[in-house]
Amino acid sequence: FRPIMFSVRLCARESARHQKQTQNNPKLAAMSRIGVFFLVVFLHLVSAQRSFKAKFTDCGSLLQIAPALEGSVTISAPYNPKTGRHILGKGRNVRICINGTVPFNKVPLPITGNGLKNSAHGKIELGPLTVPLPVDFCDLQLDGCPGATPSCPDIREGDEVQFCSALKVPVASPDVNVEVTWKVLREEVSQPSCEKEYDLARLRQRGKLPLVCINIPARVQPPRTG
Repeated sequence: FRPIMFSVRLCARESARHQKQTQNNPKLAAMSRIGVFFLVVFLHLVSAQRSFKAKFTDCGSLLQIAPALEGSVTISAPYNPKTGRHILGKGRNVRICINGTVPFNKVPLPITGNGLKNSAHGKIELGPLTVPLPVDFCDLQLDGCPGATPSCPDIREGDEVQFCSALKVPVASPDVNVEVTWKVLREEVSQPSCEKEYDLARLRQRGKLPLVCINIPARVQPPRTG
């Protein structure tokens, strides 16, 4: 946000410097107003990408991920403290970033295998009950390497890494509480298709190791407007 604030201050100084010029020049004044309009739109778009500390529990990550309160996982879905859930607006793109450390002697080399795959699904929660049939979130960026820092070939044991990606919340989903499980899988053999297996033991048998596995409490509902 520092470059943004610098740009705002710079625009303010330039506005003051040209104020007298624009008073007597209608065309210059119109161009100035257009510039201010686009600056406001730009700042609105930036703020729309705001991320929040994600509330989550670990479900078997191989990465060492710090507790939720330390901000190790961020998500663009706001958190509702009254319900204890992140709000997933239908049809909205939700961005998530996971920060962690690659442990020594726990992940085969190379760390990213033949590729990383993002996997997400949800379990509907009805009061104290959880519907056993998972809901697929397949409209997401499957390839985990474009959002990896360092880049996949450069990740080594002991590295601090970040995995970022996004998913689109299904429009056809009912308004419902859901436990979202997000995984970043290391694949021994790359399979660029939506992952439909969710059991960690069976995933391991298929050569897919969970570098990341976290559960996020959420609610799917119509997106906020305004």
